[in-house]
Amino acid sequence: MKRNLAIVLVLLVAFIVMMFCARDRKRFFSHEGVVWTTDYHITYEASRDLNDSIQFILNQMDMSVSPYNKASLISALNEGSMTRVDDYIKRLIEAARIVNRESGGAYDPTVMPLVNAWGFGYKSGALPSRAHLDSILQFVGMDKVELRGDTLVKHDPRLMLDFSSIAKGMACDEIGRMLARNGAVNWLVEIGGEVMASGVNQRGKTWVVSVDMPTDEQEGEGVSHESALTL
Repeated sequence: MKRNLAIVLVLLVAFIVMMFCARDRKRFFSHEGVVWTTDYHITYEASRDLNDSIQFILNQMDMSVSPYNKASLISALNEGSMTRVDDYIKRLIEAARIVNRESGGAYDPTVMPLVNAWGFGYKSGALPSRAHLDSILQFVGMDKVELRGDTLVKHDPRLMLDFSSIAKGMACDEIGRMLARNGAVNWLVEIGGEVMASGVNQRGKTWVVSVDMPTDEQEGEGVSHESALTL
């Protein structure tokens, strides 16, 4: 009887050990899709599929910072129906202000009205006149917006914010941090050309990202190139 009980206990322990080993065994997962009108590709090594967490972050950021989502917080802020900001927008404003200052004003997330006027945004129409552009410039500029705690203060109600240029990078950061929290060491996140990577790829090599370069006028019209960047 005791011998049979010992055998059962040994088998039970072996089963538990096998279950833990199976649970902790890592493999590479890959996900791709479209977000904010651009492609994304995410590859990571983990013990389980983390796509639900990836989608949660993308959806959360879409509802916060996407100017193409009419239900997003940034759309409400641009329309003036909301003044309180969330953590995503607060961090983006702070980052944008630093880049705006260091670039001498070359980077400016308040140019959405100009983008729309030229037909590159979510609104399109006839090409703008000089007078129309000058009228828009009156409410464009980082000096016309400020944060007071969790409240966005626009010095002109017509001012609009668009963080599309840096929001993809923030999404890469957020997903990268989530992967790390879940024990992933080897991963690459790419959203619309913004890239964040850690560790090595499936072959145990450092990540290599292909970068398309536009036409090189010195080598003739229509010639394009592709180079590799090792991360």
